[in-house]
Amino acid sequence: MVEKIIAPRLELFDLTAGQLFKYLNDVAALEAELGFQVSRSIVDANLSRALGIKLEKLKSAPQEAHPWLTYWLVVLKEPLFGSGMIGFKGVPDATGRVEVGYGIDQAWRNQGYITESLEALRAWAFQHPDCHAITATAVVNPASEKVLEKTGFKIVSRDGGTSSWEFLKRDWQDDGRFQA
Repeated sequence: MVEKIIAPRLELFDLTAGQLFKYLNDVAALEAELGFQVSRSIVDANLSRALGIKLEKLKSAPQEAHPWLTYWLVVLKEPLFGSGMIGFKGVPDATGRVEVGYGIDQAWRNQGYITESLEALRAWAFQHPDCHAITATAVVNPASEKVLEKTGFKIVSRDGGTSSWEFLKRDWQDDGRFQA
């Protein structure tokens, strides 16, 4: 089952394993399936490696874990374009924590799209009773840290060039802007 989250300026689609494979190997086929273009520039060596890891995890994962394991495509409503990806690095752990990661095409940075995407995915995650906190790790990336600050994440530690952040479910209030 493909899930979708609707936000004011964008939609998030959880990509199937087949769509992740196409993003890695045949972007034109993915675009034909989706009916719109997607960013080619975001698929660098790091994302290619992450996509491979996600594909392996999805092979043996139960269907209900899929939205926690895949990437969600950030689809701008105007113009209709797959501009980035956001996703969790697994299902919530035994303490209810789950780590998030995200990226967007450079042409669409500094316009609030990743901030809106993170807020939307957080709203989706906190509707699940087993998710109590979302964490993030930023490696010397002021833009990423700005997104985390704007979305209310709190820094919990710094170690050299790495900072760890979290947002607790008890601090979240659903403002009704997002529909899943």
